Amino acid sequence: MITPPGLPPGCPPWFARPAARAWTCAPAPTAGIRAFHALLPGYAPTPLREVPAVAAELGVGRVFVKDESARMGLAAFKVLGASWSVHQVLSRRDAAGPVTLMAATDGNHGRALAWMARLLGQRAHVFVPSGVHPTAVAAIAAEGAQVTEITGTYDDAVRIAAKAAREPDAELVQDAGWPGYEEVPGWIVDGYSTLFAEVDEQLVAAGAAGAAGAAGAAGPVGDGPAGWPAGAGRSGRPRGTSASSPAS
Repeated sequence: MITPPGLPPGCPPWFARPAARAWTCAPAPTAGIRAFHALLPGYAPTPLREVPAVAAELGVGRVFVKDESARMGLAAFKVLGASWSVHQVLSRRDAAGPVTLMAATDGNHGRALAWMARLLGQRAHVFVPSGVHPTAVAAIAAEGAQVTEITGTYDDAVRIAAKAAREPDAELVQDAGWPGYEEVPGWIVDGYSTLFAEVDEQLVAAGAAGAAGAAGAAGPVGDGPAGWPAGAGRSGRPRGTSASSPAS
């Protein structure tokens, strides 16, 4: 455990696991995902920015931050997971006709779902819990979604969305899983592989190939590094960070 200097009161230290240098795993099943994203309007790799001041403060070699502020006009990585999962869900439906895509959200996942629904000519119904900023609610509605604000927590909103999605013309596309609902969240995580494929290429260009890590990654994108970079049969060497912090 390493405690960097200057941490504010109550801020937990960061952790390094030397054994990760020798850890490997099988590649994640992500063939075709980046090619799919490349066909979406506005797709382009987001910048990987080096922050030497942070590296010096933490006492590590190099630190990189993946800047998702310009991701396809939505300013969040969540569209990578939402778009791929919607593609998977709709391609497996037997019934023809319009579909209402449903989810609970604190902001970015719901907006991404609404964006994808609009792109495909489908409907979106997004449930938001108490306390979500009006700007975030307005951004979801601006993508054409029906937005229902509930009195309750995020977990309450998830339960309501799951119940509403039992209708035959509805599909739940939730970025949280529970027993019996794991496939769609898995597709969402798979969608984030595009971000890490971009990072691979950008680290090579920066002369830092093999430097890997994911600090400050919010929501299920934090699962993405489990198959990266070791997912190609390589060992993981935690020398940098890929950071992102949008709401769910």
